[in-house]
Amino acid sequence: MGHILAGDVGGTFTDVVVLGERSGDVAYAKAPTTPLEPSDGVFRRR
Repeated sequence: MGHILAGDVGGTFTDVVVLGERSGDVAYAKAPTTPLEPSDGVFRRR
């Protein structure tokens, strides 16, 4: 068992959700989308 990861890079925000398959724990992060480099919205830490 592991984790399930889902992401959505949108026009305004980038959202990432992680679900622990065994525990059912959910973690969620939201960051501004950066149109010139969309990966920045996924990998940027705050």
